[in-house]
Amino acid sequence: MLKKWHRRLGLGLAFFWLVQAASGVGIELAWWLDGLQYRDVDAPPRAQVLERSLEALRAEGATVASMWSAGTVASQAKVFYSNRVGQFRMRRIDSAGGTLYDERTDARWTHEGLMRTVSDLHKTILIGTAGQMLVAVSGVFLVLSLALGVQLALRGRARLRQVLLWQPVKALPARRFQTHRMFGAWFAIPALALATTGALLAVTEGWESIRPGPVAAAPAAMANTSADAPASVPAGASPAADITPARAIELALARIPGSRLSALVLPGATDAAYTVWVRAPDETRRFWGTTRVHVAVRGGAIDILRSDALPLVDHTAEVIYPFHTGQFGGLAMRLIAMFLGLGLLLTAVYGLLLWNARRARSRPQPT
Repeated sequence: MLKKWHRRLGLGLAFFWLVQAASGVGIELAWWLDGLQYRDVDAPPRAQVLERSLEALRAEGATVASMWSAGTVASQAKVFYSNRVGQFRMRRIDSAGGTLYDERTDARWTHEGLMRTVSDLHKTILIGTAGQMLVAVSGVFLVLSLALGVQLALRGRARLRQVLLWQPVKALPARRFQTHRMFGAWFAIPALALATTGALLAVTEGWESIRPGPVAAAPAAMANTSADAPASVPAGASPAADITPARAIELALARIPGSRLSALVLPGATDAAYTVWVRAPDETRRFWGTTRVHVAVRGGAIDILRSDALPLVDHTAEVIYPFHTGQFGGLAMRLIAMFLGLGLLLTAVYGLLLWNARRARSRPQPT
């Protein structure tokens, strides 16, 4: 019975699992190559460099929406803006403010476009919300199939040594079965962790896409912040002057000592506050932090939103993400996550080969 369900799950969802494994490996590989190609000093983007880049774009007639740390190279930033003709673009700048590349955000075959396409394939199979739901469902069944596979590999009289180590056999079907079982046994436990966190992420992101309303806008109380209001105006801030982007970053980092800058979201037409994303010292290591510091444009009043203050679904996603991607352990864990994805891919491929070989043997032979 276990073997039957393991086979049925594998055959029924093989396409989704192959896409997930291949695209997950692709994401990790793309991140690694990106960091290698654009390597720079190991420090967060500097506030003054970001402000100079912002002013340069404004001089070109552009409207900047946000600036984000490049992630793989912490000292670089990606600036999202619309140019004077309304075209949405992204400019990547190095630690000195120089332009590395400037691309349209809707392009698919550029450096960023390819990375975004692989990411969308992994998260939604390129079909939006319905794809998110399919990924979530297939992820849940992948966890179940892996658990069944572990039980099958170790049941009966099979010894751990026979399962984990290669045993010389002559018959091709036996070799395929042995390879499938060996990969599954070696990768099963860590792959279960990878699949479980991936399934939970897919479920939470799918829920976010269908629920109504925004999650974390700047506090409404800051929309009418006036010069004579806040008792929380930081020392050194002038209550009569507008806060510049560089000053907003400095105030946010000073408010959470030891934090690292992740992003700066500029005020929109109806906003009166910057949103500065930082990674606080007590947060799990990852590319981008989850703490949002809202800094009022007038006066510099500060409001801090931590991820644990978000709804449970959002907080769960924030906690799980660095473990699924391996970011919590730096480059070493990201490489391990990539090899786990490769192991899942090879296990699935050998499982399909095994099924196809058995199917061919069961066909009636011509007389």
